[in-house]
Amino acid sequence: MVRKVIRDDLNLRKGPGVSNASYGMIPVGTLMNVTETAKVGTATWGKHTCVMADGSACTGWSNLGDMWSILYTGVLDG
Repeated sequence: MVRKVIRDDLNLRKGPGVSNASYGMIPVGTLMNVTETAKVGTATWGKHTCVMADGSACTGWSNLGDMWSILYTGVLDG
């Protein structure tokens, strides 16, 4: 599944849940290719790879709630 970040305060974390360290924020518009999910409390977290607007890659976990990102249904390049 691919999700698109819609808020500028979504953390990229080392593991699922807020108790895991943050690598930093994921910019709005970033596409996340989710490869695994985990439930922590009532939240669903996704492990993903993503490509930032500057072309850099990231791998980590983020909350998949609809307040943070939406399901992406557009066409991916390549």
